[in-house]
Amino acid sequence: MKRSLYLALYLAPAVTLASCHPAAPPPTPPVAAGTGPATPSGDRIVSLDYCADQMLLGLVERHRIAAVSPEVASDPLFSEPLSRGLPRVRPDVERVLAMRPTLVIRSYGGGPRIEAALRRAGVPVFTLPYADDIPAIRRSITASGGVLGTPDVAARRVAHLDAAIAAAETARPMALTALYVTPGNVTTGPDSLVGRLIATAGLSSYELRPGWHRLPIERLAGHPPDLVVRGFYDSPMHQQDRWSSSSHRVLRASIAAVPQVSIPGSEIACGNWLAGNALRRLVGARQVLRQ
Repeated sequence: MKRSLYLALYLAPAVTLASCHPAAPPPTPPVAAGTGPATPSGDRIVSLDYCADQMLLGLVERHRIAAVSPEVASDPLFSEPLSRGLPRVRPDVERVLAMRPTLVIRSYGGGPRIEAALRRAGVPVFTLPYADDIPAIRRSITASGGVLGTPDVAARRVAHLDAAIAAAETARPMALTALYVTPGNVTTGPDSLVGRLIATAGLSSYELRPGWHRLPIERLAGHPPDLVVRGFYDSPMHQQDRWSSSSHRVLRASIAAVPQVSIPGSEIACGNWLAGNALRRLVGARQVLRQ
């Protein structure tokens, strides 16, 4: 989820081998024109945060959107292009109400109290279900499509994800480890969305502990992984932390010769169909390792 974006503190850039640049996954299909909303055409839907922006922009036609959050600027590959020209509103009750919304969609935007405050003002609010595994992602997309009046679009998004999963599952698992790294020098294990995507791609997580942890520099020095998975290096926030231990010379030397694949933050920050793109990147990197 987007919580991962803030957990992704920063690891200094490592050398990416040209041999581990699999082809980019196919673009996520746009919302089909003419997919009629089940709700009136006078909709004024507002999203309050990064994950809600993705879900709204990915499921709903533009003319039904009243505003998105300023966090679209942190998603240059998906939300920012789709939201150009749309108003942006901070998750503040008064500012949101000024947009005269007919529906507000959120994940964490505005904090735990904003939903009740908006409901007291007569505004319906849909809070995205938490999704950190594949079944939960399917349920979240389907539920969102139902609330937003676009079940057909939601079904196509689920199909996009399922196609990536089916392609990954046709390959035989390999006894190879993948280490997930972020610009902030933290990693996570198999109980996270990224860890589950790594497993679905037929690889094993280098980090086996649950939760988030600092990169194990000592272990890396003597036992590097087979693949480094770099997440969130496309984020504008990547540039702001130059003093993490990612600049540690031992760490740089340990992973400099390891094949690497980069995953845009937009594909793993939230539990939605974009995880299918991340999975395709992992499968492509795994195929390179087999050569």
